Amino acid sequence: MSNGPRPHGVPVAATSFDRVAGRYERARPSYPAAAVGWMADELSIEPGRVVVDLGAGTGKLTRLLVPFGSSLTAVEPLANMRAELVASTPGVVVHEGTAETMPFADASVDVVVAAHAAHWFERPAFLHEVARVLRPGGGLALLWNDRSDALPWFFQLDDVIKAGVELPWERDIDWADEIGRSGAYGSVVERRFPHEQVLDLEGLLDLVATRSYVASRPASEQAEVFDGVRRRVAGIPQPFTLPYVTTVHLCRSLSNAPC
Repeated sequence: MSNGPRPHGVPVAATSFDRVAGRYERARPSYPAAAVGWMADELSIEPGRVVVDLGAGTGKLTRLLVPFGSSLTAVEPLANMRAELVASTPGVVVHEGTAETMPFADASVDVVVAAHAAHWFERPAFLHEVARVLRPGGGLALLWNDRSDALPWFFQLDDVIKAGVELPWERDIDWADEIGRSGAYGSVVERRFPHEQVLDLEGLLDLVATRSYVASRPASEQAEVFDGVRRRVAGIPQPFTLPYVTTVHLCRSLSNAPC
């Protein structure tokens, strides 16, 4: 983790990603082309449009949006994550900032996206802030990669890596309900896409290391987790083909959205 103060509004557990930014870039999965293409079509991500990738991390989604030709800006609160983003996605404007306090004028953005990040945000404040910066009718997209139960040992890996840990965030969120209660958006459309990632054992350990409930633990406890993972996959041929389901939620801001 960086030695500076915790960025205002960022949960303490989330700052653990700054410790493992390099591993995050190497081992976290990207997003399927079908999901990104559908999102881009639905929200008209194209030349002449202003798009913000919020909580962009190391740029896993950011770099996939570059070919669509929009005016693209990434917002990320953690310094080491921003450094990885700049290195991996040169030419994209990158701002330090949070979901609740974006550095943009009112009604100045066409689309806001957040990939595997929104569960960390303070939901009412985040949705209010997105409504502030979006133009009327502007789009919001939220994406997540979740492990698929098609590969049981991978789906059940939490038995090893979360053992004895109280989760630092709430992941089971009804986003249609949250967005609806904000009063700032139209109906939510949800779609799911199959996705997969190929990793060897070292890559799998890097992936495990990037989980907040592992990255935030002392080194001795992390070593125990890694040993447990090695035992879990002993005898399974490498590389591993890891299945995911990518979920995308889309909605648009209302012309009479509260600000």
